[in-house]
Amino acid sequence: MGNTHPGGDRKAPGHLPFGLAPVPFPRLLLLWLFLAGVFFPGSLMAPTGLRAQDEAERDWSLDGELGANVFFGASEQTTALFRSAFEHQDERWEVSLRGTFTYGEAQNQDGVRFVSNRSWMALAGLDYDAGRWSPFFFGSSEGSFERAIDLRMSGGAGARYTFVENDLSRIDASLALTAEFTRPRGVEGEVTEDTWLARWSARGRTRRHFWDGRGELNLVVFYRPALGDSEDYTIELDTSVSFALNHAFTLKLSLVDRYDNLAVSRGARANNDGRIYFSFLASY
Repeated sequence: MGNTHPGGDRKAPGHLPFGLAPVPFPRLLLLWLFLAGVFFPGSLMAPTGLRAQDEAERDWSLDGELGANVFFGASEQTTALFRSAFEHQDERWEVSLRGTFTYGEAQNQDGVRFVSNRSWMALAGLDYDAGRWSPFFFGSSEGSFERAIDLRMSGGAGARYTFVENDLSRIDASLALTAEFTRPRGVEGEVTEDTWLARWSARGRTRRHFWDGRGELNLVVFYRPALGDSEDYTIELDTSVSFALNHAFTLKLSLVDRYDNLAVSRGARANNDGRIYFSFLASY
C-alpha cells in the first residue's frame, strides 16, 4: 500500500539520532540478542521454566505509574507521565489493557511557555500461551502532539517466540502484521490527508530479575516498517530499571525513545523524541 503526505510531495526524511543510518530489522534483532547476552550472561542457556513465583500465583493485576522529568538550563522543560495497566491470565489466555498519558511544557529564554509534549495511547491485547510459539491479537489507538498525530488506530495479529523463560529471565521476539489508520495534525494552513496502510511490527523484549527479585531490568525495542515503502518506518525503545520497595510499591527509572521517520513531514519539530522519567508505581 502506498502513502500520502500532507501537501502532496513528501518532504525529505529526517536523520536518525546521533547520525545513525536506517538499520534493517535482521541487524536490529542481532543487536538485541547481543545486548541480551551482555546484560544477562548465561540466561540464553538457562532451561525454560515457570515465571517468577509472584507472577505465577496471580491471575490478575492492576498497576498505576506516575512519573516526571525536569530539565533546566537554556530552556526549562517539565513533563509528567501517567500509565495504567490491567492484566488477567489463566493457564492459556492472557488479556491486557494499557493506557499512557504524557504532558509537558517548556520555557524559552524569553520566558515564554509552550506545550512541548502531549500524547496518549490505549492498547488492548489477547495472547494465547501455546509454549515457545504463541499467537496474539491486539488493537491500539493514540495521539501525539510532538509527532503531529491527531489520531492513529491500528490492529493486527502475530506470533511470539520465547527463547528463555525462567525465574530470573525472559527473552522473546515477535512479528505481527498490522493495519493502520493515521490522521495527521499537519502544518497550519496546509491540507492534510488521512492515510491507510499496512505495517510489519517486529519486537524484541528482555526482562531480568536481580537483587533477590526486588530489582528488574526491562528492554523492549520495536521496528515497524510500512509495506512497500522503506522510507516510512518507526523505531521505539523502552528500557527501564525498577526496584520494589515492597509488594505494592516500586521505584522506576525509564528511558523512552520514539523515532518516526515521517514526523517532520507531518509538521512535527523533529523525527526523534526521547525522554528519561523517574516514576513511582503502585500495584494491586
